[in-house]
Parts: sequence; C-alpha cells; structure tokens
Amino acid sequence: MYEEYFGIIQQSGLANNIDFNDFDRFLQEINPTVSEYKNKQHVCKKGEAITAYGLVLKGHLLIYDQKDNGKRLLVSTMHPGEVIGSVDIPCGRSVWPFDYITNNNCTVMHIPAAKLFSATQNLFVSQTQLNFNLARLAAVEGSNFFMSRYIVNARSIREKIMNFINANLEDGSDTLTIQLTREEWADYLYIPKTSLMRELRNMKDDGIIEVSKKKIKLLENEPDLD
Repeated sequence: MYEEYFGIIQQSGLANNIDFNDFDRFLQEINPTVSEYKNKQHVCKKGEAITAYGLVLKGHLLIYDQKDNGKRLLVSTMHPGEVIGSVDIPCGRSVWPFDYITNNNCTVMHIPAAKLFSATQNLFVSQTQLNFNLARLAAVEGSNFFMSRYIVNARSIREKIMNFINANLEDGSDTLTIQLTREEWADYLYIPKTSLMRELRNMKDDGIIEVSKKKIKLLENEPDLD
C-alpha cells in the first residue's frame, strides 16, 4: 500500500533495520494520512496541538518563528526524508513551537503519534528498533538546528554565505540549487536582502562563485573570510 514511498522512508531512517513488508503492514495498521499542499500553505501552525509526526515525501518546507511584534524569522528548512516533530514529540511538547510552511508543492505523510507505539504490540515491528530510529532522527534534527546557528553566527556576511553553501552542498558536488528566494535566504542569514545581493556580486567578481538564478557554483578559488 505504501510501496511508492519506500525510497523516501528508507532515506528518512525511520525504517532502518526493519523489513519493509513488516513496516508496510505497520503503516497500514496506524493508517497515516498522506496530504498534498500547495505553495505557501501551512503544514503545522505555531500553537496548534501536536498530534502526528510529519514525514516530508516531496517538496520543501520553511520553518518560521512568529514573534509577538509581528516579525517572522526563518529558523530552518526541511527537505524530503526529514520528519516534522522528531524532537518535539519525544520531549513532550504539546503544541508546535514554529510555523511549518511549504516552499513549493509538498506532500507530507502524517503519522499519528498516539498509534505509533501501540501498533508495535501487535505487529512485527520492534518497538526497541523504532525507538532507536526515532532517537536518531531527533539527533539529526538537533544537529541541523546547531548547524543553522553556526551559519548565522558567522563573523561576516561572506562567511555566512559560504557556511550556508558548504552545509547544503551534496557530497562531491560544487553546485547548489537554492530552494529559497533571495528574501527568504537573507531572512535565514539575519541580514538585509540588499546586503546579501551585494555580497553575492562581490563574491562573483572575486572569482569565488558563479550565480545563475537559483544555482550557485563554487569555483576553485579559496575565499578570504576575514
């Protein structure tokens, strides 16, 4: 029933060391909802009750923190294979601390948290293994959050940009596709959009990067971050 999502589920690590036929029957038992979202729709709203994990199957999400003064800060991003709630649910949060908003057309599998472990009592899925996989997902999300703080706390705008590019490059690749608009990227780095655009032009002039719409290619020149 859920075979079409096997690749993303494997990528997420949720079913590590669990036979997928068993995991498929497990999913049928807990009956997760697969929802389609259009661009800029809420998947989860800050302050709403947490009832399910959300496995991102397709598309990208932006995680925002809405401040009391109306200012909205971009905290992080999520990609296919990442799981919404992997930290919030285990630590006992009852409401979402952030807004999760689609950055393009997205598909998310909502896995009811209350059913997640009760179903393991009757099926072949090991609760111990599932707990281990969820703990690993929480560690990955925590690491991603730490990396986002590392990026924005850099000394200079150029260093922030380079940290962002290097943190998001696929292994062995020198070209990054930016899923964010320039305004969203500037918000993520906590800098004005004009400053981001100016520094990208400077880095291009210095032979550090090539910029083509949403693609940025790192060149061989080592940047001076001081």
